[in-house]
Amino acid sequence: MSPFFSICIPVYKNVVFLKRLLDSVLAQTFTDFEIIITDDSPDETVQQWLATHFEDARIHYFRNPTALGTPENWNEGIRKASGEWIKLIHDDDWLETPETLQTFAQAIQQHPGKVYFSAYRNHFLTSNRSELVRCPPLRWKMVQANPAILHARNIIGPPSVILVHRSISEMYDKRMKWLVDIDYYNRVMQQHPFYYIDQPLIAVGIGDEQVTVSCHAVPEVEIPEGLLMLSKLAGKPWRNPVYFDAWWRIVRNLNIWSEEQFSSYANGQDVPQFIRNIIQRQKNIAPTTLQNGYQSKILMLLCWLKNR
Repeated sequence: MSPFFSICIPVYKNVVFLKRLLDSVLAQTFTDFEIIITDDSPDETVQQWLATHFEDARIHYFRNPTALGTPENWNEGIRKASGEWIKLIHDDDWLETPETLQTFAQAIQQHPGKVYFSAYRNHFLTSNRSELVRCPPLRWKMVQANPAILHARNIIGPPSVILVHRSISEMYDKRMKWLVDIDYYNRVMQQHPFYYIDQPLIAVGIGDEQVTVSCHAVPEVEIPEGLLMLSKLAGKPWRNPVYFDAWWRIVRNLNIWSEEQFSSYANGQDVPQFIRNIIQRQKNIAPTTLQNGYQSKILMLLCWLKNR
């Protein structure tokens, strides 16, 4: 009989983080689960460590013959899962309380659906502090009406906070790193509503070594991934001012001053006219004005009204 939950853990070398995560899973009061570990490590360190420290029939280890990278290693765990519900969780995150899985199971019973996510707690690994992150109600209503605006602000959180039913066929786009999560959320939300649990069920480890840290404010990453995600969106998402503002801030923050400069980062993808219009508008504005949040927002709205 298939387990209720499949806990899918993509790993890469770090056994200290993995131990913390496994300890949190094995301490759960809800015990009908399997653990799928897909290992992208270049050696047998994780495999040997697991054999020495954990003897639990619910743990299934798979070492990838060739490293798959992020996020394809996430997809590999999902493909190998046999549970009714798939819980992907990164190896530097963990389950916040022993009742995390029980709370998800209760939500499934009380609010039938196929996708769930929860509040979470960021734990900053270098400063030993934490912060509670909740989904803001008003913004969440806006996202439910138009998932594209997640590009402006990801209010759902990292993939570790998501629980999906095994019938969902969408996978994480292996061409992406920076926007891989919100691209996935966008595609799934087109088919299934998300149910939010307003309790911190996941602990998210925040460290300098994370992929998102290395991709932030890098035009070679942000621009082509933004265009790729845009190509998958239905309709004309730039008609929404929040989505339009996301691109306004990308152009501003990456110091793009010409269409040629922007196109050089686009990896051959077409640059939509609304982005060209943003570039043309911003290059005639003084940088000090653009960096003033209030003034920049007014200028953005004027540009958006003209583009509508």
